[in-house]
Amino acid sequence: ITIFRDLAEVDPARYRFCLAATLDSLGALYVVEYRHAEAFKALDESSAVFRELAQTNALFQFGLASTLETRAPLQIRLGQLVEASAALQEAVAALGNLAGADPGAFRRYLADALMKLGNLRTIENHGSEAREALEEALALYRSLATNNAAAYGPSIAVVLTGLAELSEKANRTAEAEAETAEAVPVLRELAKGDARAYSPLLASALATVGGLRAAEGHDAEASGAFQ
Repeated sequence: ITIFRDLAEVDPARYRFCLAATLDSLGALYVVEYRHAEAFKALDESSAVFRELAQTNALFQFGLASTLETRAPLQIRLGQLVEASAALQEAVAALGNLAGADPGAFRRYLADALMKLGNLRTIENHGSEAREALEEALALYRSLATNNAAAYGPSIAVVLTGLAELSEKANRTAEAEAETAEAVPVLRELAKGDARAYSPLLASALATVGGLRAAEGHDAEASGAFQ
């Protein structure tokens, strides 16, 4: 960073991007290390540089979106849900602009950001906004999966799990049934290969199934799902 900062002073057109990208990477490392103040400082500077660069070249919105998505988990960790939501909404807007111009390059990043936003809006109990974001993410992932099912099938299952939770809460039983029916088999297979990543999601999906079965009076099936 020190080197890029010096180089950017001499040749900003060439090196300010490098400085911003490196600050984003450093901020991400600080997030992992729970060095909150240092993470915010690095990410604030990174986003400021990317915002300025994006004024003359829209492609730098991708760097800005990356920085915003890096800071959102930190804000969530600190209970700053409003700020995290604003960061993710700005990231979605930036990636939406890019995906509109070049869908082949940016749709998957837009889908990822929408999934993160939908999950956060679920935490905030903004059900309709959460559903809107997750349904848009699901449509994008399904489109991407037509050419690469192995790469995007897991993301589809994750989004379906989130949608099923929302559907159950809203008493949209038929939708919740369909969503869990598609998600659970995929999550079972994924959990066999990566239990740490996918077992919690599988458990969440099965809990939704259990709740649906209990509501329908199918106690034995509910018990099996909960177990």
